Amino acid sequence: ADKEKLRKILRDGSEKVAPIAQKTLAEVKSKIGLGI
Repeated sequence: ADKEKLRKILRDGSEKVAPIAQKTLAEVKSKIGLGI
């Protein structure tokens, strides 16, 4: 049960973080000038 709980927390966390990471990555790329 603990492993399942931990797995769920990690999955929920990654789902929340992924869009933020993608947005940050896009901003960094545009600043560098890749325009992606």
